[in-house]
Amino acid sequence: MTKKISALLLVLCMILSTSHNIYAINNNVNKINVLTKLEILKGNGNSLNLEGQLSRSEAAAFIVRLLGEEQEVTNNKEKYNNTGFIDVPQNQWFAPYIGYCVQKDIINGYKDGTFKPKDKLGEKAFFKLILTSLGYKYNEDFTWNNVFSKAYGIGLVSDLSYSNGHKEDTNFTRGEVADIIYRTLQMKNNKTKVRMAQAFVDNAMISKSDAIEYELIEDELETKISSVIAKNSTTIEVTFNEHIQPITLENILIYEASGTTEILPIQDISKKESTDTYIIKTSEDQKMDEEYIMLVDKVIDTNGNPANTLNTNFMGFRADELVSDFFRISKVEAISNNIIYVYFTHPINDNALQSAFYTIEKDGAEIIKGDNTNILINKLSTCNNGVSIFFKSYVFTEEEYFNLDVNGQLSSTYGVGLNKGDGDSVKFKASVLQNDIFSVESCLPVNNRTIQLNFNKEINPKIAKQVFSYYITDYNNTPIKIDKAEVLQEGVDAGKAVRLTINSVILVNKEYKVLINHMTDVTNQFSIYDKEYLFTGNYYTVKDIEIEAVLPVDENTIIAYISKPLDEEYAKIASNYQIQGITTPSFMAIPTAVYYDNEKDSHMIKIYLSKDKKLKQSQSYKLRAITLKDTMGNVQHVIKTNQFNFTSSNSVDIFINEAKIIGDKTIKIGFNKEIDFNINNVLASNYKLIYVENGVEYSKIPIGANYIDENTITLNFDVLNLEKDYKITFSKLIDYGKNETDNKDGKYSMEVTSGN
Repeated sequence: MTKKISALLLVLCMILSTSHNIYAINNNVNKINVLTKLEILKGNGNSLNLEGQLSRSEAAAFIVRLLGEEQEVTNNKEKYNNTGFIDVPQNQWFAPYIGYCVQKDIINGYKDGTFKPKDKLGEKAFFKLILTSLGYKYNEDFTWNNVFSKAYGIGLVSDLSYSNGHKEDTNFTRGEVADIIYRTLQMKNNKTKVRMAQAFVDNAMISKSDAIEYELIEDELETKISSVIAKNSTTIEVTFNEHIQPITLENILIYEASGTTEILPIQDISKKESTDTYIIKTSEDQKMDEEYIMLVDKVIDTNGNPANTLNTNFMGFRADELVSDFFRISKVEAISNNIIYVYFTHPINDNALQSAFYTIEKDGAEIIKGDNTNILINKLSTCNNGVSIFFKSYVFTEEEYFNLDVNGQLSSTYGVGLNKGDGDSVKFKASVLQNDIFSVESCLPVNNRTIQLNFNKEINPKIAKQVFSYYITDYNNTPIKIDKAEVLQEGVDAGKAVRLTINSVILVNKEYKVLINHMTDVTNQFSIYDKEYLFTGNYYTVKDIEIEAVLPVDENTIIAYISKPLDEEYAKIASNYQIQGITTPSFMAIPTAVYYDNEKDSHMIKIYLSKDKKLKQSQSYKLRAITLKDTMGNVQHVIKTNQFNFTSSNSVDIFINEAKIIGDKTIKIGFNKEIDFNINNVLASNYKLIYVENGVEYSKIPIGANYIDENTITLNFDVLNLEKDYKITFSKLIDYGKNETDNKDGKYSMEVTSGN
């Protein structure tokens, strides 16, 4: 039985051995065909002599052909013929091949001045030549003693015996040489990191597709730049579509596309970990909105495949949103192929609606002239600093860069000319998205008194807030009165949703109808007329309005935080609040005023007390709200009181706490608390600008003062010198609660800073 098993194993081994030899022969034939096509392997006209041994002169020719340099050698024989070896005549065919290899330090002769061109080259010596051809330095990267182990270590051979103790093949044939050369062509050069076969593709000796088919190179993806993004004024991120070998400063050139060829100097380059993105640091700032060209050469992917010089354009850094105290364009958003939104750094008023202020250019040429026959301007409903621009007769057809120019005659709510009157411009990338049909995406009740209509576009707030724009009927087709229509200003639906508060209760499981009589989007170009929408009543849980916290600011000012956004009209009714003393029960105060701004903070109210109703140090109080109404229309008459202790020592006075130059003639001032819309507060003579010149103190009175809101006033002067140090002071201020602060003794003043 044992003998049978042994015999069977012997037969199997013979079969496996035979199969391996057949595979090796077939594989070798394929390699021979490839090497012949590349003209690396040449015969004598009768055969390739694969069984013969390799001479030293033939080895030199093989190396030259392997490097793809045969044309260089044959075209410049006079350069390489003189080898210096006494046994290599210049008229011999092999002389220039040997000369090339000697000059490239690939091959050497003997100490007696001979080369011995006809001597046979052994396996070890040939591996030494191959390693040198692959860019490894003899006596640095490898030595004569570790030629075989080095060849094994880099993957030139796979037989484990080469790693240690390999005995040199004494019958090293040209066929074995061909096999090694083929494998060498697949490998990357140690210096260039490029596959050896790439030289034959570059020299058009073989097509790239054939090289891939013959498994000489592996390149399923053509290397490209996926994106270039300016992250800030000195940082640029370039991303490639595949893994590439490290690139250096020498590989990249960045210059202006305007034709000046001004180069943007690069200081450093680094790779983002685990990505195909490189971070480029420049030693100079990019010019905002300037178009640049980035060239990247000698890009090699991780498979050793080089790419042609890559180039792409990008725009000099502009912050997604420019923040400035001066009046500038903040950003442009391309909404569709004929609508853009433009945002400014200051609040705007109807001055911004003049179409003549706006022009669109491309490559220096005027594309859209600003007049009301070409464009339509409307203010955005979700902010106080933006407009929509609708292009009546122009459609963007490509995602290209355009330039928006805005005239310097445009002034902000602060009365400041755009960019100090010089005008401003910004480049933006156009959108090719077509406009959707204006429609209602959903109609649903959000509680038992409020219906929310969600639109797919930002809506015109003037029309949306008019209750007669809608008509609601119940399940009996009985009309339902609408008390209020309010456009949402917060969240993902800001500007695109309207809430309708009705004066009756929506019944569960009953069907209701909402008819939109007329509605337009914010551009006034898309409309909805006489469209009906259905909704069904549901179960709702109405949460109570709660005072979550009370924070005394000073003796006359209290901040209360509310659990739900409030109806602004109810929130500002002073008689809705009472402050009751706990330490001193006889203390009772009704606010003189209540400040509430749903858009700034929908959960905060600020309560002002008169000066004769000051809170006293180390005493306890409770705040009671009698009647409040939330934005959903829910009225609550009993609100849980909230206790608080007064420990503050802050001043009750109102004073200027910020003063900034925002234009060549304008200063914006802010206050430590809200101010009343009182004639004294907007009286120009109430304010005084102080400066010192040559040791003498001077003062200037504004030529005008403008009340912007409860926190802001602007002062206009005949002229301001940005180099001077100014202080601003006042005579008297009146806060939101009608409390006066007298500053005749000059107690309060504020240094004026220049805006950013």
